[in-house]
Amino acid sequence: GEYGNTMRAKIDADRQDKIDALDRSQKYLDSMRDELYRRDMSAIQRQQFKANLDLAYANIQNQRESLASQQQYGKDMLAAQYGYGSTFGGV
Repeated sequence: GEYGNTMRAKIDADRQDKIDALDRSQKYLDSMRDELYRRDMSAIQRQQFKANLDLAYANIQNQRESLASQQQYGKDMLAAQYGYGSTFGGV
């Protein structure tokens, strides 16, 4: 019904906002990675800088995977709620 479509649209819009934020974060990290090769720093500093970047990239990947799981859960719950409502009245 209309409620279900509205909720699906909200779930999709929220997901897109989060994806856009992760994309911006990844672009920033890409620019920092490029900066790593332009900077004049010691091997130890370079190694530490790279380790921090690797950690940040891993964090973004983890957030992307979590977002995909949340998206599926939200759609599953919405489908369950819609199914319940159409069976027992409501929604």
